[in-house]
Amino acid sequence: MEYHELVEPITIGRTTGQIICAQDGRMSGKHAEIFTESEDGQEFVYIQDLGSKNHTIINRVEIPAHKKTKIKVSTFLEIGDQKFVITENTTANIQELNEMVNKQLAKLLVKLEPNEVLSAREIIPEVNPFEVVQKNEARIQQIQKEILALEQTAKSELQRLEEEKVKLITRAKAKKAELSQIMIVLKTEVDEKNAEMAKMKVELEQKKKKIINLKDLPSDSTEKLPE
Repeated sequence: MEYHELVEPITIGRTTGQIICAQDGRMSGKHAEIFTESEDGQEFVYIQDLGSKNHTIINRVEIPAHKKTKIKVSTFLEIGDQKFVITENTTANIQELNEMVNKQLAKLLVKLEPNEVLSAREIIPEVNPFEVVQKNEARIQQIQKEILALEQTAKSELQRLEEEKVKLITRAKAKKAELSQIMIVLKTEVDEKNAEMAKMKVELEQKKKKIINLKDLPSDSTEKLPE
């Protein structure tokens, strides 16, 4: 637990400001600013989101960016993954801060449900918001692990499919080359057969002419027959 005295504007961010949370991946480089302003002789505390990616949350309600919002003692702030409580007591312990947050959240629920007859304690029996946050963060980490495992499985399956694709393409190319070779052999054989048939056709035509010539000869001819 850390205390930061608001004697001047405090900027909160991952890389810039009086409060730097370098390990917070959900916090923007320059996320939000807390400051005081005087109004009618009274001093009030304000917070302004500086256009952060994941926004600034006050008492579980997201505030608009670049618009100063008045905050009070016991206000519960969520900036990135960090939790802040506004307090006037620098000696407050974690239990006291939890009670402050519980009271604030209880007031919010009663305000949202004015017709509810249950008391704030009955509405939120012994709720510790920090424990809720811790459970949610643990669940988020578990979900992130599950997502990582699914991504790894998807990558492995994609790699297996790519390898199978390469094998199929290689086999298809080899089969195509084999069939192309067979086709060349068959085409050569067909060309040779066509040449043989053409030669046989010429020979048959010649023999046919010789037969016709023989018919024209007289039966008692002593001429030498053509071979």
